[in-house]
Amino acid sequence: MFKNKKTLSTILIWVAMQFICMLPASLIMLPVGILTGMDQDDIRNLTVMMVLLLSQAGELIVFRILGYFKFKEIVLPVPRLFTAIASVIAGISLFYAIDIIQAQFEIPDLLEQDMGKFTETVWGFFAICIIGPIAEEVMMRRIILRDLWRRSGRMWTGILLSALIFAVIHLNPAQVVFAFPAGIILGWLYCATGSLIVPVIIHILNNTISFISIRTGGAQPDLGDPQGEAILAACLVAGILLVWTVASVSRKNREFLRIDETPETEPEPVKGQ
Repeated sequence: MFKNKKTLSTILIWVAMQFICMLPASLIMLPVGILTGMDQDDIRNLTVMMVLLLSQAGELIVFRILGYFKFKEIVLPVPRLFTAIASVIAGISLFYAIDIIQAQFEIPDLLEQDMGKFTETVWGFFAICIIGPIAEEVMMRRIILRDLWRRSGRMWTGILLSALIFAVIHLNPAQVVFAFPAGIILGWLYCATGSLIVPVIIHILNNTISFISIRTGGAQPDLGDPQGEAILAACLVAGILLVWTVASVSRKNREFLRIDETPETEPEPVKGQ
């Protein structure tokens, strides 16, 4: 089952790890909170952070044991440095453009207050900005996207379906709206560069920028203001031009991933897209 139904088993493992880690996280943080005089809300927030950290680390270990990926893939370099830099700038530019557009609509954010609390601890930083992005990129791009691509025989089927799953697992409406287009961008850049390090870096940078913005109370540019419109236009133009550049370089140098049946296979070039 685990070898033949990777997408389903990966999602089930992700769900299971959230529940499995609740008990050890509670056993760790409850006495710590009581001894340090924390109130119930602070204890709850720290427990949630510990659940995230333990579950994310646990997922990576389980996926590796099952042979779904290799740890060295997380730092597998992009064949060309220019492609890597262009991809990261393109991703961050487009992410910021999506964020600006999304901020103009009243989309419910069920975690707005909790996120403010999460950013007050070092545990929150590691969970949101380091371990979380790595675990999610391994799960969504390295495992699920490639599995869906292999099964369907179509790259874009893998990209779109993995992006949809990526959006749904966030549950929070505000994050779902952002995560779907973000998942498409991350998925395409992963396929175009043949390296997991590109979506991992973009994801880490995006979450870190959001983390700092929440900590400092930074506000999104207003599209009703000429400066906000200029920033949006600049992000869109830069992102689209760099994506076009990455696409051209990737096709010319045949850097698209090769998808096959072997879980242990490293990303390799193919003869064309």
